[in-house]
Amino acid sequence: MDKSDGCCQTDTRLSPSRKVIHETAARKDVAPTDLPPLHRVIDPDALDALFDPTVNAARMDGTTTFEYAGYDVTVHADGYVEVTLEE
Repeated sequence: MDKSDGCCQTDTRLSPSRKVIHETAARKDVAPTDLPPLHRVIDPDALDALFDPTVNAARMDGTTTFEYAGYDVTVHADGYVEVTLEE
């Protein structure tokens, strides 16, 4: 998978839910505030908790995919967020 296509390089300190918003806004070329609320499609707190580090280590495996604002969004455990047009 080419991680340069469909992803922007946002601040790595952002939570997964914030990355989704920023990546999607960048792909649509709009301000993040112009997007619909993320909570209409996924619980932002649950998304963040899914990829929180465990007691012993950071999570390095796993993904979740959902539709948001006309895009397919895949969040990877390593922090990469892929935003592609819905098919």
